[in-house]
Amino acid sequence: MRLSRIVLGNFRILRSLDLPLRPLNVLIGANGCGKSTLLQALQFLGYGYQGQVRTCLNGWGGLGSVVTQGEGNGARLLEVKADLEGEGLKEPLTLEVGLETQGAGYQIVQESLIPTLHRGRPLLHRTATSLTEAGASEGVGYSTGMAQFRDGSELLQSAHAVEGSLVAGLKDFFTGVAYCPGPDLTKVREPQTLDPLAKSPSADGSQLVSCLYNLRVERQGTYERIEDALRAAFPGFTALDFPPTGLGKVTLLWREEGKRAFYASQLSDGTLNFLYWAVVLLGTAQPTLMLLDEPETCLHPELLMLLAGMLKEAAACGHQVLVATHSDRLLRWLEPQDLVIFDHEDGEVRVRRGDDPALNLTSWLTDYTLDEVWLRGGLGGRP
Repeated sequence: MRLSRIVLGNFRILRSLDLPLRPLNVLIGANGCGKSTLLQALQFLGYGYQGQVRTCLNGWGGLGSVVTQGEGNGARLLEVKADLEGEGLKEPLTLEVGLETQGAGYQIVQESLIPTLHRGRPLLHRTATSLTEAGASEGVGYSTGMAQFRDGSELLQSAHAVEGSLVAGLKDFFTGVAYCPGPDLTKVREPQTLDPLAKSPSADGSQLVSCLYNLRVERQGTYERIEDALRAAFPGFTALDFPPTGLGKVTLLWREEGKRAFYASQLSDGTLNFLYWAVVLLGTAQPTLMLLDEPETCLHPELLMLLAGMLKEAAACGHQVLVATHSDRLLRWLEPQDLVIFDHEDGEVRVRRGDDPALNLTSWLTDYTLDEVWLRGGLGGRP
């Protein structure tokens, strides 16, 4: 399952966005043009299917702080629409969610699941007070009635007649959204409690050591691929080790040629950041939607070629990857179709793919690399 399109209405600076998505999507543009906002919109869907709509919005200051400013004094509407396709679905689906401000709070005023082969007739259509569902036995039979929604904090919470496996699949997809803003290096440098269930390094890196340890035990091929990436990035590197420190904790030991070894507390920021991204991109087993925010931080320019390769590898292995970046050197190792370009135009944000024919990149790329085209103004994505 993957997203083929995302449509936003009144989501912060993105007053109106309609963007086709691909396996790899690298977002470029000036500060404050909506790159991180797009990542947040996808985070919102992830929170919603974990029953945490209210928690998510409260963390952002409430729906009133999220809805695009300047929409009048009355209730304001936020809309998120996503098209999904893939082997996890019998047919492509459109998911629509609408939230409206209600005083200092909010209410979910619309939630729909629309299969394309049913001529737009929804499997589920929810308003603030009613629910219409496709009958489980008839497939397209409908029943109507009032529904009491607990507190508006969970999406699909009242779907009963909709095929159970479909609801479960949607929830699995969106709850698996991995938002990765980069590790908290303080937590990476300290000894970490060994967790045998850790499958990811966690957003802040607090389970990085456990994840690596488990990969070495359970998925040796993947673990060796990560070590190969580290050897390519750091020629003196030979292996990782995980010596215990007591009380169920282990630390990270970095071994180099000549029997030199360094604990995580002795490694540079760039080394630890690269290790974190290698584990996120190469070590995640279940295909998921990955949201990466400025992964180039602290990385030497030469490492960006390897980072680009890992992004492509993750996308080729079934993950869907969205990356917000300001690094021109990262673009050197990408293709125009990988790019999503954000521009301010007449007070609005315009978004387009890098292979838009209007950019005429074919002529540019006969003389320049993609990063040089960006720096020369041929791509846009500037103030």
